[in-house]
Amino acid sequence: MLIIPAILEKNFQEIKRKIKLCEGNFEIVQIDICDGKFVKNRTWNNPIQLKKLKTKTKFEIHLMVEDPVKEINNWTFKNIRRIIVHSELLNRSIIKNLRNFKKRYSNIELGIALNPPTPLEVLTKFPLSVFSEVLFLAVNPGKQGEKFQSIVFKKIKQFQNFSWRPKKIKIGVDGGLDKKLVKSLFKMKIDYANIGSYLWKNFHSVLGLKLEIFLNEYGKLYSQELGIKLNKKDKNEIFKWFLASILFGARISETIAKNTYRTFKRYNLLTPKKILKAGRDFLINPIMREGGYVRYDGKTSDKILKICHCIIEKLNNNLNNLEKEAKDPKDLEKRIQDFYGVGPVTTQIFLRELREIWRKADPDIGKYVKEGAKKFGLEPSLKKLKDFWQKNKIKGYKFKNFEVALLRYGKVKE
Repeated sequence: MLIIPAILEKNFQEIKRKIKLCEGNFEIVQIDICDGKFVKNRTWNNPIQLKKLKTKTKFEIHLMVEDPVKEINNWTFKNIRRIIVHSELLNRSIIKNLRNFKKRYSNIELGIALNPPTPLEVLTKFPLSVFSEVLFLAVNPGKQGEKFQSIVFKKIKQFQNFSWRPKKIKIGVDGGLDKKLVKSLFKMKIDYANIGSYLWKNFHSVLGLKLEIFLNEYGKLYSQELGIKLNKKDKNEIFKWFLASILFGARISETIAKNTYRTFKRYNLLTPKKILKAGRDFLINPIMREGGYVRYDGKTSDKILKICHCIIEKLNNNLNNLEKEAKDPKDLEKRIQDFYGVGPVTTQIFLRELREIWRKADPDIGKYVKEGAKKFGLEPSLKKLKDFWQKNKIKGYKFKNFEVALLRYGKVKE
């Protein structure tokens, strides 16, 4: 779930202040535009001022205006991510114009908003393929600080269950949200929570909520997902994670890597001795084949067998000895890469989840963690991320959970 700050102001100086506050803290900011006709309130509406503003922030423009076709063409500059129009105003002519708009500005998404009294059936009258989001308003539009209308919960559940709902369309909720309601929406698997007055009164609290939701959504360790318990220096659990890391580091999909590890587990081949006893042919078929390998199965089997032999012969069947013998983090990484066929990617995967278990496990961040950090609004360096975590850490999570969350987020396609 993405938390989106909502700005509804008459004064551009106040808008600028709030944008600056959000920069580096939120990926996208919503600006509400009211014309005093569709809704009683009238807000700031000068696209040129926003266009000239020097900022990396992306914007969602919520048009609460009587003539969305006329207005929409004013908001086509670089930082505009999405424009939301109201379902109550749509007709065939407007839809035709919105289709043409999408052809001209394919980089700008369109959203459709529903006021609290508007029935869901209105969505069946128009092709939802034009839109990337349905935004459910939980308050009557045009003002902030209104009370959340719980009828929206029922409408959302109905929409989620409709057979005609496009699978890729996102769901957002706007109006009257506080910390408790946002957590409820997260459990309902809502994509966007647009928060206005509560956020501006409780900015740092909402930042903490954003991080907590982010960790809840993306921060489960891969080792936990596979049932590997790395909370202690148990040699068997550490070998299981090394085996999984070898699979994750190979040129196969994440899904095949997980399935192949689970196949090892199903056949009870989770120690070096048992794997060596099983032999090459058994690793190729059934292990690799059932895991989903269609090529590299022989090469990966040979690599795993050689590594298992090395662990028994040189490390007394205990990977913990690797860390004991290493002088420092860099030496530890070098020793891991001395294993046959193990490169920097596998090393990084393995050591990332051994942070705080092995004292010398401190790998640099990888490509996807850097991508995730940028999208999250953070500087993509290990030191900066550690500093951020130290100041903002969430109870029940560790830095490696945050790192894994950024990695997963970095892989998410916009």
